[in-house]
Amino acid sequence: RGCSVMAGRKGADAARGGAGAAAYGAAVLAGLRSFVGAVFSLSVHSYFLWSSLLFAGCGIALMVTKPGVQSFLCHKPAHDTFGGPGCLNCRAELLMCPKDLCYRSAVNITWETRAADPTGSLYQSFMEAATDLPCNDLVNKHASDPVAMIVAIDGDSAAVTSGCKSFHCAVLKNALGDNTDLDSDTGVCTDVYGAKTEVEPSTCVCASLLPSITSAQKTAIDDVCGSFLQEKCPWGSFWPAWCGATTVAPSTATPNTTAGGASMRLLLVAAAPPQNTTTAPPCSGVDGLGGGAVDRLLTPPRHPAWAEVAAVTGGAGNTTSKPATDRRLQNAPAPPVELNQQLEDWTVGEWSKCTCYQQCIPGVMTRLVQCLAAQCKTPEPASKQRCVCPHCAECSVVRRMSLLSFLFFGQAGLAFIVFLCYLHATTVKEESLIKISILRKLMGASCKNLPPLVRLSILASVPFTFLIVVQTYVPKIVSL
Repeated sequence: RGCSVMAGRKGADAARGGAGAAAYGAAVLAGLRSFVGAVFSLSVHSYFLWSSLLFAGCGIALMVTKPGVQSFLCHKPAHDTFGGPGCLNCRAELLMCPKDLCYRSAVNITWETRAADPTGSLYQSFMEAATDLPCNDLVNKHASDPVAMIVAIDGDSAAVTSGCKSFHCAVLKNALGDNTDLDSDTGVCTDVYGAKTEVEPSTCVCASLLPSITSAQKTAIDDVCGSFLQEKCPWGSFWPAWCGATTVAPSTATPNTTAGGASMRLLLVAAAPPQNTTTAPPCSGVDGLGGGAVDRLLTPPRHPAWAEVAAVTGGAGNTTSKPATDRRLQNAPAPPVELNQQLEDWTVGEWSKCTCYQQCIPGVMTRLVQCLAAQCKTPEPASKQRCVCPHCAECSVVRRMSLLSFLFFGQAGLAFIVFLCYLHATTVKEESLIKISILRKLMGASCKNLPPLVRLSILASVPFTFLIVVQTYVPKIVSL
């Protein structure tokens, strides 16, 4: 009998559980039907749902296409012959803008293939070169092509950084055929990177660079970049004059020639130094050439630039040297905080234009920093900082695209909130409105006030859209 009672109870519990599950399933199914009906029926809440999806899609489309637009503008040449504002009218100072196509293409390809991202083998060298002011000055004033840049570096090697040397050596190697977009021993070049915008894709824009290298330029290139030029002997049907040349110290005072006809260079050995001079001891840093070292006279020691020496005349015509009054140097230890606050401020100028090799890549901007007092506050303000050069196209459409995409996302959010409010209102029963909670009051306020905001945001997006259309198509129509 007890077993029968327990079995009956279990059966009743199972029946109630089954009924509860069925009721829950029916409720879920009814909710899905209500949601599908709300989405696909012609109603107020379905209007706001589809509006939110449409606005979100427009915002996503703008965000996805914006990098492509930026890339297109960055690849638009700044020269006025290509519709640009001209090199002097850019918002940044572009070092490569006035150079020839070979030099510009070599720098572009070198940066794109080896320095555009932190994983590139020349990324650190490029970042160092881009902020190296003496290096930028050589590019701006002395480098008409990659060879001239290396010669300029060789003449002022101590002033530039190792990154400047490494990057520009890579530029020269690419220009001399390491990259077949620029030169090839077959005379026919490729166009993998699309850098040659002014000529036919198969044209070797740097073909004239290797034949123009003189023996003196080769020596400078060997000093800065190593002896890679020997690998270019021969270069197709061309045999440079410096190919196969050797440098051997002659044993006599007359020049000799090798069997191949290469000229030997005569090394002049200095005469013995005067009796009262000091010669450099071995391993003192004096260069050795050929078979014998060239003795160089050592200059007498000089006083540091900051140590002024005043001549004081003593008795009987004796003259002694006495240091001038000590000066407090700017690189002295930092003063205490209380004293530092009492010192004068540094005088700083305005930041210059961003200086880069090309548009849309990192560069450097500078400003004048001066201390007009004996000592100024520490730390000293920075006189240079990194920057990124903007493109030279007279078009600010990317910024407007960003603003318009944010506006679309805002519209999508407002419309979706209104949809949820209206959808919830369709499920509210009359008896639940006897006492309205604060949450429902907020939802009611949203249903009443947010729809006008959605309409206003639509009206606000119309001028942005119209302006982008005008910027895109009107110049093309005018140029027809």
